[in-house]
Amino acid sequence: MHRQREIIESSVIVLFFVLTLFFLSYYGRNHVSRLQHPEIRLLADPGAVFNAWATAGIHGKVLLLFDRRLGAQPVDQGLSTFSASEFKNASDAGLFLAALGNDGFPIDTKGGDAVAALNALISSSNLYDTWRSIHKGGELSAEARKLVRNTGRFRGRDFGTLDDRQKSDVLRLNRMILEETYPDKCPKGLANIASAENYVYVAAQKGVVRTIYHIVPDGAWSEVSRVLSGYKMVTSSGETFRMVIVEGVPVVIMRMKDIPRLKEKVLVNINGDYWSDREMAEIIGLFHRNAVEADLVTVSGRLSAENLADLKAQYAR
Repeated sequence: MHRQREIIESSVIVLFFVLTLFFLSYYGRNHVSRLQHPEIRLLADPGAVFNAWATAGIHGKVLLLFDRRLGAQPVDQGLSTFSASEFKNASDAGLFLAALGNDGFPIDTKGGDAVAALNALISSSNLYDTWRSIHKGGELSAEARKLVRNTGRFRGRDFGTLDDRQKSDVLRLNRMILEETYPDKCPKGLANIASAENYVYVAAQKGVVRTIYHIVPDGAWSEVSRVLSGYKMVTSSGETFRMVIVEGVPVVIMRMKDIPRLKEKVLVNINGDYWSDREMAEIIGLFHRNAVEADLVTVSGRLSAENLADLKAQYAR
């Protein structure tokens, strides 16, 4: 009997060890996603990049961005509010509003405009507390929980007294709460805001990337460095520049020759419209020399057949 118990205990320990290794291989020690097999994805334009990352389950990665533009235009609070065009049928907004009212949310329907009433609801800075009292035991995503923490010191204050950043965070949190609690009734507006102008900002905001190395073509460096030198929020070190965007995510701007040696597999995104065939060959050469290891490479814009074949050959090895 004693021997049988020892065998069972040993089996449990081995199973726990195997499951731990599997978890770490997929998520990493700090919840950094790692793809089982390296991938190349060819995209129509940079605006599709964020969705490619999201569908791959990317989280907490270092990004090597080969592009002339950063794509980090801030997402303003207007993108969290509802619009009539988000609802498939004209009556859907009213049905959603009625469901919220039935559940106990304070709804103002005097004006007869369901979309306006929904926007009034998410402009309530204490909506989270109302949600928690109605949906006891309900769970929110990690991103929403982070916003709950970030808004804790000003939630409950009159919405009109908040500054623009605080208003944006409150609206974003409240919209997420409704999207996650009513997935069949609330349109997924926040999932469709990524564009060529802001996809990097959205990725930083959602925890997809934690550090960004923005590699600029040599031909544009003179103009880029001149512009960056004029911003107080940008610091310089040697021939690189550094700034911080949303959620404290650092961005280091540099030329290809200044890419540091990275000790992990990274995300790589290339906008071929800003690189010549020769420069693209140099970028692909980084993979051949193992100067860069990536588990997901996204490419948009122009890419010659020769460079595409070379890139695919790298990942077929």
